[in-house]
Amino acid sequence: MKGFGKRIKELRQAAKITQSELSEILNIHPQTVSKWERELFEPDISQLGELASAFGITLEKLLGCEETDK
Repeated sequence: MKGFGKRIKELRQAAKITQSELSEILNIHPQTVSKWERELFEPDISQLGELASAFGITLEKLLGCEETDK
């Protein structure tokens, strides 16, 4: 997922939440969010639903996919 960290940062900033606030929502260490945004690591697949929920978006939008009407 090249560029996924950049997407996380943009979504977080659009939601007007800090890295620390996002880490609290997801119950993870604040440095984890920083490492995602710097693309040193990617979120575990099991965290994607919670991440999308934290931003108030669909999983498809989080992953940069075109949303369907299904």
